[in-house]
Amino acid sequence: MLVYIVFVICLSIDTFIAALIYEASNIRISFKSNLILSFFGSFSLFISLLMGNVLGNIINIEVLKWLSFFILFFIGLTKIFNNGVREMLTNLNFSKQKSVITIYSDYKKADFDDSKTLQPNEALYLAMALSLDNIISGVSFNINFNLIIIIFSFSLFINVLAVWMTKLIRNVKYDLSFVGGVIFIIIAFFKLKH
Repeated sequence: MLVYIVFVICLSIDTFIAALIYEASNIRISFKSNLILSFFGSFSLFISLLMGNVLGNIINIEVLKWLSFFILFFIGLTKIFNNGVREMLTNLNFSKQKSVITIYSDYKKADFDDSKTLQPNEALYLAMALSLDNIISGVSFNINFNLIIIIFSFSLFINVLAVWMTKLIRNVKYDLSFVGGVIFIIIAFFKLKH
């Protein structure tokens, strides 16, 4: 169970960083927008875990182990080199488009109207950008439906809490993506052995 708790917390780091950037830029995230961010991310993880459950029933367990390892290892690497990935996407000049890629490269761009408040419709765009890891990584786990419901509920709680916590620690300047990336790689090796 501990591995799933750590897994969910690692996935919530991106939401925390995005909310921290918003807080430092004096862009308000309302409770409604917080719920949209948190629910969308948790629901995408829920769907991905269901897909992992289906794959677990049709793919050989050894093949699934290696598939899980490569998915989690790849996500870990992208998180470690998060700043480089974002910079590369920024250089591709999506800056004038309202797209998930634009927002992934610069979270603040979800505030399309520059109102200094993240509206619910804008929160949905940000949620899609933040959910990319959730959509991919959940497939790595083959677990029963009851545990998927527990993980979904825990993910929802952790994400709401992550956004709310940024109001208390708005002066933190560190990018924690690296830590999440290292933990994802550790989980990848853990999955390979279990």
